[in-house]
Amino acid sequence: MALRPRHDMPASARAAAAGILQQLPKRPRLAIVLGSGLGAVSERWPAVSSTPFRDLPGMPSATVEGHAGRVLGIEIAGESALILQGRVHFYESGSFEPVAAWVRALCACGIEALLLTNAAGSLNPAYRTGDLMIVRDHVCLPALTGPNPLAGPNLEPGPRFLTAADCYDPQLYVWAGEAAAAVEARVHSGIYCQVAGPTYETGAEARALGRLGADAVGMSTAAEALLARHCGVRVLALSTITNASGEASGGDEHREVVAAATRAANSVGEILDAVARRLVGDQPSASAISSR
Repeated sequence: MALRPRHDMPASARAAAAGILQQLPKRPRLAIVLGSGLGAVSERWPAVSSTPFRDLPGMPSATVEGHAGRVLGIEIAGESALILQGRVHFYESGSFEPVAAWVRALCACGIEALLLTNAAGSLNPAYRTGDLMIVRDHVCLPALTGPNPLAGPNLEPGPRFLTAADCYDPQLYVWAGEAAAAVEARVHSGIYCQVAGPTYETGAEARALGRLGADAVGMSTAAEALLARHCGVRVLALSTITNASGEASGGDEHREVVAAATRAANSVGEILDAVARRLVGDQPSASAISSR
């Protein structure tokens, strides 16, 4: 029997989801969004399908270097899952509509959880390039100052007024923390701040964001988390610290960010794999997961 999209999602999301689902043997239990420089993370799982963004109806394409622009169907512990190999950003169009289109399409596939990754600049002086940060909360500046991703007509299935205080699933957060103890990386728990981009922050802006309580800053993720929660999907977010926010690099900063994220891809993949296996019910061995 053909897999059908969630009936309670907008028609555009159902159309894209139908194109994704027709290539999968089972309904996907989760989806992973890979940020800048993290495309290689997908190589740790066997792929069962690969669909360019452009081949799905109504779905915007990724235009940024380091974002391949493919939806992969993969298998984790015998279960189907999806990988968004790249993402679209607010700054590519000046609107959250393309971002919302992708998140709703993934949710329309029937996923239970969305695992988000990103490359982020550090605001916390204790953070170093190459560190990882499990997001425990966020500041979504665009959503606070005008272009909220949920603005406009309220689309099914979420409420008009979303409670954002519980964006990040506490169980997934705990599992990620336990998995982090086994990787060869410094891992923090912190607050992520999303800005609109595409400019990197000035020194004054970085100091201001730090005073707001943020530990890291980037141009994605928080809006996606809001959209996923509006669809009733659990969320985990993991940042790779790729640069010091507010400090000029003297070179091509985006290329340096992508390179730093690529070096951390193995550790990111190990954490995502451990969380995904626990989510689908295949518990990792005690040697792979240890208590913090």
